[in-house]
Formats: sequence, structure tokens, C-alpha cells
Amino acid sequence: TELVEGDSSRKIVEIICRTSWLKSESHCGRIERVLKVHNMQKTLARFEEYREMVKIKAIKLPKKHPRCLADGNELLRFYGTTVTCSLSMNGLSNLCISEKCSVCRIIRHGFSTKKEIKRGIGVFTTSTSGRFYFVVI
Repeated sequence: TELVEGDSSRKIVEIICRTSWLKSESHCGRIERVLKVHNMQKTLARFEEYREMVKIKAIKLPKKHPRCLADGNELLRFYGTTVTCSLSMNGLSNLCISEKCSVCRIIRHGFSTKKEIKRGIGVFTTSTSGRFYFVVI
């Protein structure tokens, strides 16, 4: 689902992105689309189960880690990629089959660690939105 301009969730994403751009950058990149992936209930349940397990283990540690106790050490990460189709535009929800459309490939098959990126093989995520922009380009 595309989060359209004015949507409260999109505004939050935009604020986070814009405030985390590197200070040396004279401008921040243009946010063309913000897509929300709706996970299957089974996937969400596995995530919640794992997060609870991390919290339980954190309680038993002699040194308490606030992040682990509060939210299971959940982190906000950014992943920049390309979309070459019209996914989510005008309500379109069908995934395309183009090998060049990374968004549809990721949604369909998940992340691949086979494709080499600048820093080696793997899935590269960043803690700020400003850094993922340079990986996509």
C-alpha cells in the first residue's frame, strides 16, 4: 500500500528521513513513494514471539540492557532500493515480474544475499536514511 502525502504514517517516515540526512548534504533526497508492506499474520506472530524471547533473556542478565527490556532490541533500519513499475500507484497492488524492479522481487522472494553490493555480499541496511541513498545510486 502506498502511503500518500498527508498520511500520518508517511509524515513520520518523512520526518525521520529528513532529520537523519548527513549534515554535510546541502539537500535531502526527494521522497517519491513510501510503501507499506502488510506482512502475513504468521510472519508477525513469529516476530512478536522472537521479540518476547529477547525480553525474557534480557531480564535474566546481570547487566540490564534497557533497549532489550523495553522492546526486545528492535531497531529502525533503512533499506534503499529501486522500483521500476507502478506498484501502489492508482491502487495497483499486483507485483510485476521485471528483474529490474527490486521492490517487487523483494516482496515476492525476500532479500537475496547473492547479489554483490559495494561493501561485499549481503543485505545492507543503515541506521540513517541519508546513508542508504548512496548505496542505491
